[in-house]
Amino acid sequence: DVSSVRIGATLKVRDAEIRLVQGDTVSFDDDVGIVPLLYLAGKYRLNNRWTIGADLDGLAGGPGRAIDLGFALDFSIARRWQIGAEVRVLDGGADTDDVYNFARFNSAAIAISTGF
Repeated sequence: DVSSVRIGATLKVRDAEIRLVQGDTVSFDDDVGIVPLLYLAGKYRLNNRWTIGADLDGLAGGPGRAIDLGFALDFSIARRWQIGAEVRVLDGGADTDDVYNFARFNSAAIAISTGF
C-alpha cells in the first residue's frame, strides 16, 4: 500500500469562557457547543523508508472557523521502528454579536515509534 486517503467527520466539543476581572468587578460569558468538522487525511510512501502525510479537521463559514492541520514526515530506521517530525497549525475563532475571538497556535513535534 503506497498511499492512503481518509475522509470523514469530527465533532469538536468546545467549552469557551471569557472572564474579565478589575478590582471587585467581575464579568464573564461562557458557552459550550458542538462544532461539526470535515476530516481529510492522506499518506504517501515515497520509497521503502520515507513516508509523507497530512491531516485536516476543519470547517469555515458563517460566524467563524476551526482548523487543525498537520504535515508529517516519517523515516523507517528499522523493521518496526520509525522516527518522524510533524508541524501542526491550530486556528479558529468566531465573530458573532456576543464575541469576537480568533487565535492561531503553531507547533512542531519529533517522535520515535514502534509497531508490534
